[in-house]
Amino acid sequence: MYLNFRKMSPQRFRTVYPRAAVIDIPTRPTYVEKEIERLVVSYLGADIKLITAGVIQQILDSRAFRNYTENPANLTQDIQTALESSRFTIWKPGLWIMNPQVPIDLTLPAIDRARYQVFEFLKEKKETTEGEVNTYLLTRFSETLEGNIEPTNINVSALLRHVGREIEPHIWRFDEDRVRYFQQLRLFFQRSKVDEIRESIEDRAASQEQPLRPNFEGITLLLDRLRDANENNNNFESQSHRLLEVLNTMLNGLSDYREPLVEQVLAVGEWAQYGIDLRNMPFEDILVQIVLHAEERPFELYREMSQRVFSSLNDGDILLQFQLVTLTEWERAKEIARLKNREDVLGISLLDRR
Repeated sequence: MYLNFRKMSPQRFRTVYPRAAVIDIPTRPTYVEKEIERLVVSYLGADIKLITAGVIQQILDSRAFRNYTENPANLTQDIQTALESSRFTIWKPGLWIMNPQVPIDLTLPAIDRARYQVFEFLKEKKETTEGEVNTYLLTRFSETLEGNIEPTNINVSALLRHVGREIEPHIWRFDEDRVRYFQQLRLFFQRSKVDEIRESIEDRAASQEQPLRPNFEGITLLLDRLRDANENNNNFESQSHRLLEVLNTMLNGLSDYREPLVEQVLAVGEWAQYGIDLRNMPFEDILVQIVLHAEERPFELYREMSQRVFSSLNDGDILLQFQLVTLTEWERAKEIARLKNREDVLGISLLDRR
């Protein structure tokens, strides 16, 4: 073997032999801190009950930290130590948020980071325009990615709907009630630990395909349209909660159905576009469209999906209906809607692979 002992300039050496990134070995405190950050960002702030429950569940499921079960006092101490670090701060008594001066972990889903940054910006400004929020998001993403904007197809108005109310066209005011409502919605659609364990067994994480996740922006938009259509309905809260229960059961069933056959699930029709009076259920059309990662949709697939997913919804008081479209048909429909400037007729995404 020939060895070249000629001198190499320092600049050339750094180019040929770049310094390897230092990877932090996960310790109990850093593991706890990362989990707290995930909870705070995902839920737009978290109280100590949510933090403790989430961290305990993750810790107990980790083989690396089994000794926590022997001495649980250490876990409580690690949580308290993490919350007292510079990464977190108190928004109001008992509610923790991220320190605005600390960058958010880039390993968290881009949509969760964008949603949290919108929350952080509007909470500080109290009132702002969609243009200002969009500029702020682009700036934050360009800073963290060194000039490369992450392609997330972010809808600013949809994110603002979680944290504020539109007081004038494209002008939003911060609303704590909307934040609390999002937190409740996120908890409601939280997947069970059994489902997460099943996904890890199936090794979905190793796949380049993103898993199916609830689209909270779409679900919130759908509920807002239904609320507007039910201003005089005193039973709206109970009826909408019942509808959410059925939707959640359906979405969980489709998430586990013949992976990765289902590409997206949308609410379509009048109930999604304008909202309907929920007092008229089950006589109103409650229709969802399922986009298939396939080139055909045979009748056998309709029957199989009906038996395996929709027969167990217990939706006699709602009568949820579904239709199938192939990915090719869906792409063609989106292109036609874009050319006609009628994207509103495409429906509202409830489950997708963002």
